[in-house]
Amino acid sequence: MLRIPKAWLALPLVLGSTNLYAQVTCSISNTNVWNNGYTVNVNVTNTGSSQVGSWQVPINFSEPPQVSSGWNAILSTNGNTVTAGNIGWNGNLNPGQSASFGFQGGHDGSFVEPTCSGGGSSTSSSSSSSSSSTSSTSSSSTSSSSSSSSGGSELLIQENASGFCRVDGSIDNNNSGYTGSGFANTENQNGSAVEYALNVPSNGNYLLDARYASATTRSASVVVNGSSVGSFSFPSTGSWTSWTVDSANVPLKGGNNIVRIVATNSSGLPNIDSLKVIGTNPSAGSCSSNSSSTSSSSSSSSSSSNSGGKGSSCRSTGSQSVSSTIKVTSGTFDGNCKTYNPTSALGDGSQSESQKPAFRVENGATLKNVILGNNGVDGIHVYNGGTLDNIRWTNVGEDAMTVKSEGNVTVSNIEGYDGSDKFIQVNAVTNLKVSNCIVDKMGKFLRQNGGKTFAMSVTVDNCDISNMGEGVFRSDSPNATARITNSRLKNAGDICIGKWKSCTSSNITSF
Repeated sequence: MLRIPKAWLALPLVLGSTNLYAQVTCSISNTNVWNNGYTVNVNVTNTGSSQVGSWQVPINFSEPPQVSSGWNAILSTNGNTVTAGNIGWNGNLNPGQSASFGFQGGHDGSFVEPTCSGGGSSTSSSSSSSSSSTSSTSSSSTSSSSSSSSGGSELLIQENASGFCRVDGSIDNNNSGYTGSGFANTENQNGSAVEYALNVPSNGNYLLDARYASATTRSASVVVNGSSVGSFSFPSTGSWTSWTVDSANVPLKGGNNIVRIVATNSSGLPNIDSLKVIGTNPSAGSCSSNSSSTSSSSSSSSSSSNSGGKGSSCRSTGSQSVSSTIKVTSGTFDGNCKTYNPTSALGDGSQSESQKPAFRVENGATLKNVILGNNGVDGIHVYNGGTLDNIRWTNVGEDAMTVKSEGNVTVSNIEGYDGSDKFIQVNAVTNLKVSNCIVDKMGKFLRQNGGKTFAMSVTVDNCDISNMGEGVFRSDSPNATARITNSRLKNAGDICIGKWKSCTSSNITSF
């Protein structure tokens, strides 16, 4: 059961003030019901003649509400009642001003729309509310718009509008119920994303409300300026024409922010209709802060450069089947951010060690700007040293990368998802440097070949590592060293497992 925060319990004069809550009414503005789930949106209005400094309202159900997530309010449940109170920025309501909030939950199959009434001793249950004073600007029917309400501001970004940067897929309009000119439909693969640019006046937390539809549940992470800072659960709405809202609370820095909603499942994102940003004066930002340029040559200048954050900046520019290993024996191979899809001739993406790699990098050569598709096979092999830059593994197979023979290896601006065992396998003496990475859902981040005692030096810096089944580093060698710095871990297990000469960490935080 959700519990009332202690901060509320420390405010008996406010919570018990009949004068305050006699001014507050609430109404159910919208419900969306599917299978065994629902969302409810609620308006709270100050109908009095003086300012309200905070508010709290009950929403009464005919069954336990089974709340799983919410937005724009602090929620607690007791029996069949959800109690909602303001969060910091939307507590102050001038006369006639409104605030809105909502939440998602489950039901037993016979959902009845709940009722909402004023808080405190008020018995008001007005079905209408006074609109807040708003001001907005719009350059077209699909532009972003902003409004100021209830102590905070809202920015709504539609597809192909200011603040909308790109989608790894297309803008479609074949499913009804969308707003604007259509909706963002990503590729059906892990790591596909929708990207936005947001500008805020100062550092602070902001609420992201994504309006979406999906016949299946599709999870996603929120990556801000290269760092994973939040997530969306995106539960199924029951069909592709049934739309609802999911929310994430994320920190933004003062100035321009590049915000990416990134699929963390092999089916991609749901169809995303719009993004609402709620907080202190958000506005559409500049997409050009995430620089990219294109090249027609497969072995020339970079098609996309990482903006200095974590992960790959590649957005798919097309696709290419790979039925035999691509060998990079010298110089630089620039994949121009194509999605390379290994065929069954190389393997099936399982844990079979008989699979072949999609790429083989040799003799200090460089591989960059590559997306590996859903069949990860045995990833990328490196012989006699090499460099990997701006690589995304959408679905890791046996391993993402293997150091096969002695040499110095540098890996930067990478991201990888959904592996069962190792992300990086080391089979030979190496000085391995990894930086600016996002890696999620693996057995281990790195494994030295089991039972071997050769020397290995590994440094990892500025990475987000999450959901490791066993841990970060594993070695059986008393001659191996590893160090991880300036990184964030979540459900990553132990950092150092097995035998080491030295295994250290510094400036490690959780997220």
